[in-house]
Amino acid sequence: MRLTLDEALQLKEARDKKIRDDWIRVMEMRINQEKLAECYRTEGVNSYEQCAHLAQTVISQIPEGRASLLFN
Repeated sequence: MRLTLDEALQLKEARDKKIRDDWIRVMEMRINQEKLAECYRTEGVNSYEQCAHLAQTVISQIPEGRASLLFN
C-alpha cells in the first residue's frame, strides 16, 4: 500500500502530535513527583497529611497498566 504525499504528511503530523503530547504528560508527571518529594522533605512528620493531595495527583497520572503493577 502506497501513501500519497498528503497522507504521508498527515501521518507524520499525527505522529509528531502524539510524541509532543506524551512528552508533555511525562514532564508534568516529573514536575509533580519533584513537588511531592520536596513536600515530603519540608513537612517532615506531617507529610502524610500535608502532601496527600500531591500524592493523589502523582498516582492519578500513572497510566492504567503501570498503576496495577504498583498496587498489586
